[in-house]
Amino acid sequence: MANVIHWGILGLGKIARKFAHDLRHIPGAQLTAVASTDLARAKAFAAEWGAGEAFGQYEDLALAQSLDVVYIATPHPLHAQWARFFLEKGIPVLCEKPLGMNAQEVQTIIQSSQVTQTFFMEAMWSRFMPSLLQANQWIQEGRIGVLRHIRADFGYQAPQQPDRRAFNKSLGGGSLLDIGIYPLFLGQWMAGAPVAELQAIAQFSETGVDAATDISVRYQNGVTGSYNATFLANTRSEGVLYGSDGYIFLPTRFHDCQEVTLYSSDHTPLETKSFPRQDFFGYTYEIEAVHAALQAGWVEHPDMTHGDSLALSQLLDLVRHRIGLSYPSDDSSFS
Repeated sequence: MANVIHWGILGLGKIARKFAHDLRHIPGAQLTAVASTDLARAKAFAAEWGAGEAFGQYEDLALAQSLDVVYIATPHPLHAQWARFFLEKGIPVLCEKPLGMNAQEVQTIIQSSQVTQTFFMEAMWSRFMPSLLQANQWIQEGRIGVLRHIRADFGYQAPQQPDRRAFNKSLGGGSLLDIGIYPLFLGQWMAGAPVAELQAIAQFSETGVDAATDISVRYQNGVTGSYNATFLANTRSEGVLYGSDGYIFLPTRFHDCQEVTLYSSDHTPLETKSFPRQDFFGYTYEIEAVHAALQAGWVEHPDMTHGDSLALSQLLDLVRHRIGLSYPSDDSSFS
């Protein structure tokens, strides 16, 4: 692959803007084309961020003159459809989380990638955050003894307006898929074992999505987890990894924090590692991971594999079963 990697962006909301901003900080990355369902919006976005081509229909992005990889930032229910569309054309994909509305959708994306031998990765940016990599390294080194319990929360007050994405069921709204995925992924990664038992309760909004969800997990290796996601309160959004000989503290917002601290079991701070970001949001790390994968010719990234995404989607499905949350994209056998 050439030294310059040409990116396309599908769906031009808030996250796409942050992604385009961070893309400018990556040597060898160039935003080539963007697509929206609104041509005027696409043209304005392209002018602001230096993309050479703008399209008013999603499928037309595949017609861009130079396109090495597509970043999909559409609403959740459109992820699987468009990930498959580009993979089937042999165009690599980085797709925002959640990768699909359910595990069945995720499996179809994996199949498209495997059949065409085309790279795709779920854009779980936490997996590449230096702070969380440091936390995981401390766990692997035994710095907190044996990992025993994981606690993480993520919450903010979202305007309770039915037409907004957060509370709109047809757009995949709800706290679990939007922000609850982060605590669940933290546990999946740090515990390093499948779930053995899971309980969950939720508070539902008038639109039928979960406004808040609490989850308790026991993993097969004995590690337990307590996770919370809510649109009803501004929580501390912190994470703690408790071990037999100490713990690791992840400050707000834990999933993209810029600092991590190691404590002894008597609460004495032992070491703090800082990873400051002055002029970018933190999407750079996952972008660099995609570049490495494309340069190496991988179909999946070894640090965020297709299996990791499938396991996460299955975990989200399990939580939804427990709280009784379904979406239009689910088949009749889901609930």
